[in-house]
Amino acid sequence: MTSKHAWQLVCLLLDDSFKPHASKLMCHALGNPQSVSATHAQCLHQASRGSDQDNAHCEEDQNQRQGQRTAEGCSNSGDPRSQPPQNHENQQSQQAASGSADADDVSDEAASKAATISAAILQLNSMSSSQSAAAAAACATLADLASSSSGIAAIMQQADAVVPALLQCLSLTQPHNVMAQAAGVLASLTDRSADSSEAAIAAIVQHSRALHVLLGALAGSGSDDVARPASLVLSNLALWKQGAAAIAKQPGAVGCLVLLLNSSDPLVAEHAATALESLAWRKVSSEAVSRQPAAVQALIAALSHASDSIAERAAATLGHLVKFEVGYSALLQHAASIIPALSSSLTHSSMGVRRWAASIFESLTVAAPGNATVLKDATAVAALLACLAAGCATAASAATTDADNTTICVASALGDLAGLPGGPEAILQAGGPPVLISALKHSHPDVVYNTAYMLKVLAESESGCDAITAAGAPTALLPVLAADDAQIAAFATLAVAGLAATDAGEQAILHADGASALVACLDHVNDDVVTCAAWAMDHLAHGSDGAAALLQVAGTMPKLAACLKRDMPVAEAARDVLELLMQHDGKSTVPGVLSGMLALSQEVRQLGSLQESAHNLQEAIIGAAGQLSRRT
Repeated sequence: MTSKHAWQLVCLLLDDSFKPHASKLMCHALGNPQSVSATHAQCLHQASRGSDQDNAHCEEDQNQRQGQRTAEGCSNSGDPRSQPPQNHENQQSQQAASGSADADDVSDEAASKAATISAAILQLNSMSSSQSAAAAAACATLADLASSSSGIAAIMQQADAVVPALLQCLSLTQPHNVMAQAAGVLASLTDRSADSSEAAIAAIVQHSRALHVLLGALAGSGSDDVARPASLVLSNLALWKQGAAAIAKQPGAVGCLVLLLNSSDPLVAEHAATALESLAWRKVSSEAVSRQPAAVQALIAALSHASDSIAERAAATLGHLVKFEVGYSALLQHAASIIPALSSSLTHSSMGVRRWAASIFESLTVAAPGNATVLKDATAVAALLACLAAGCATAASAATTDADNTTICVASALGDLAGLPGGPEAILQAGGPPVLISALKHSHPDVVYNTAYMLKVLAESESGCDAITAAGAPTALLPVLAADDAQIAAFATLAVAGLAATDAGEQAILHADGASALVACLDHVNDDVVTCAAWAMDHLAHGSDGAAALLQVAGTMPKLAACLKRDMPVAEAARDVLELLMQHDGKSTVPGVLSGMLALSQEVRQLGSLQESAHNLQEAIIGAAGQLSRRT
């Protein structure tokens, strides 16, 4: 390189902030033409740091001069004549000049950064394999700038040139330190906390070979120093829609991330797990993951990863995959491994893993064939019940949102299983009744809803009635009859109705004053609750002591009579109970029958839309009157 060329290079690449280094650079260039690039890049790096140092020195000098003026002013402060006259116009002029100077400083700083970046780009674009030191210095310059928001903003002003230059540095022909620095700058530009991250993502995605280069650096460098920032770039890309779509389309990208899950470097594995979780969140990229059997199997294996964070991200990824049809099918194809893995994850030390495992179970059991697949695994039902019991115990002490969410998902999954053929038997065999009785006291309505439903289903069989009666269901269910949620109250009354059909259940209900609780339900505004309560009363009335107990409750007959004016299902259920009570024999029922007859006689006149009910009740009244007359 001639002296003329060297001087032109210096003048083109360096602004005022670099001129102190210009002569040194030229001397090096003249003395050793091959070293000009490295020396120039080092000057760039020093200048990018030196600008801040010069500003600090200037500020220190200014503070010293200001301190001298302050000291001089204080020495004469006792003599008013020593104070200079105030000139407001001069002050305003000085303030305006100061503001203009500040603006000039900002403009100069921006111009300096722009020149620095341009020089670094030119250096990177013109480097050869023998100029690795120059490339490293240029990358270091960009890395320094990328450490601040203003520097990132300056780099993004030239993103169209910076990104290709950095990707060129990721070529496997470059030393690892150059590759690592280049990847680090890209990671800083794409960091989610950076204001320009979306623009940086767009600039990378628009480059046709960007992902190919990144994946090549990850797979071929063999250096953790390169893999850490490169995998972080992929993780940042996957957070954005366009980045996730690009990764999904890039051959081998998902497979590379899956392999990195088992990286010996925890940061690389963490970045890969985060990227896969982000991909699974969107349908298109989620399907790209689901369609790779190796990916699903690797994620299942990662549920037991030594790192809780990676295990949680693997669980979250599976939780996102199962929400889509392709992912749902993919998980079921691995049912033999995923069901036991999820069952074990319900007792994981990480709350996040437990929560996602419960959520996946809920998603699998919500419909066929997933629900039947889970039900076939006896250990899954036992694990779900154990998790429900643990959640209820936690709720009684120190409930958290995550704990509640886990318990809600587990209760929902068990509720889905209870409605399947063989579901009630599986719950009984796994020792479910005591757990369900405890879950009725949970503070979250979704847990109580599914628990009441399960008890209602169990109460439909004799073995189920016996099991939940022995566990204390009658006493636990009666308070739930007054639940604000109509569906919860309806399921609870249906469970009581099932119990009332057995001798042991009837006695347990009456012992807990269930007759009064059922009569109180007749005032409920929801017709389903009232109908279910009437059915439960009907079952009690068929028992040996149920009818007498119902008639002893104040208001039973008038409330049943009032139900005759409600919709047909309620009226018919109330009529059936009334007929049973009117026909009941025994001295203790006489006052109740008399009051019921008087109330019903008035109601019959108002039953224009229920002629059949009115006719049946009239017959019941006449029959009851005949019984009373014979007894009296």
